[in-house]
Amino acid sequence: MGEKNNVMCEYLSKPEVFADFVNVGYFHGKKEILPQQLSGSRQVSYAEAEQRAGSRRKSGKGERSRDVVKIDHRGRKYVIIGIENQQMVHYAMPLRCMEYDVREYRNQLSLLKEKNLREDKEARKNTEKGKKAKRRLSPQEFLSGMKKEDKLNPVVTIVFYHGKNEYDGCIRLHDMLDLEGENSIFRPYTADYKMNLITLEDFEEEKCESGLRELIGFLKCRQSKEKMQEYCLKNKERIQNMDEDTFDTISVMLDKRELLEVKERCRNDEGGAINMCKAMEDWRKELLNEGTARGISQGISQGISQGIEAFIAEFREEGRSDKQIAAKLIKRFSLSEAEAEGYLKKA
Repeated sequence: MGEKNNVMCEYLSKPEVFADFVNVGYFHGKKEILPQQLSGSRQVSYAEAEQRAGSRRKSGKGERSRDVVKIDHRGRKYVIIGIENQQMVHYAMPLRCMEYDVREYRNQLSLLKEKNLREDKEARKNTEKGKKAKRRLSPQEFLSGMKKEDKLNPVVTIVFYHGKNEYDGCIRLHDMLDLEGENSIFRPYTADYKMNLITLEDFEEEKCESGLRELIGFLKCRQSKEKMQEYCLKNKERIQNMDEDTFDTISVMLDKRELLEVKERCRNDEGGAINMCKAMEDWRKELLNEGTARGISQGISQGISQGIEAFIAEFREEGRSDKQIAAKLIKRFSLSEAEAEGYLKKA
């Protein structure tokens, strides 16, 4: 499971795939996010941000990092988007996503506080020297480290569930809380959090422009050979010209790593796209040949065993002792004493 998660995370980290996922998953194929607008998340941890802001607080050990995070730049503004891959249902996922979001907002606040306090300190020094200075922080602003006009940038966390079973976990924080009976009077005053969930069934992969279309398509029909064959026929043109990253990801996610062994024979040209239809056919033929060879070998072994059993039965009908028969088995079939005794016991 760890390998599949790593492979999926690496694939979704590709800007064109990431943009495709969000555009189709939430904007019905409309190009709201462009790959060239995306960059990797800032490499500033919560602990580092707190330390730089002068806080003595230490972050908890073993904090889990997000699977995939990108910053969508929109002029001078930006949105932080995270994707969490889930192959299994996680019953505490709303809380985990909320923790991710809060941690990111605290990161932003800590960095903003660091900037504002530094500027306030410089303004105070300039004022003391009689120089022109920027506006000082008010007592309320100094308390929070945030100016009245400051704004944090939005954080969006998306849970992508691609497991085989239906997702039956909670979607909202309220669903995780005991707000029934005597506690129900506090429901209106208890903050809620709704996580963003996308499942395979929700995803309209035909609107994708990247290889994500084929990855989602294969995952949807992975439990039925008939559906997979039907999908391959219906999408033959695209599947015959698949990029290598998509091919590798599909091979791992479908538990068909044998496809990786025939990959090089199925390139359309040197270093080019891969014909997955041909790769699957070559893989199927290899399995068929292996199965045929294995069947022949098993057939020969079974025939020899049946011949030995008939040989033993014949001599027993003649009244020969097992010791005499064992000697003949050793000589006739080149068996060891132990093997001869084994056949005699079975017979």
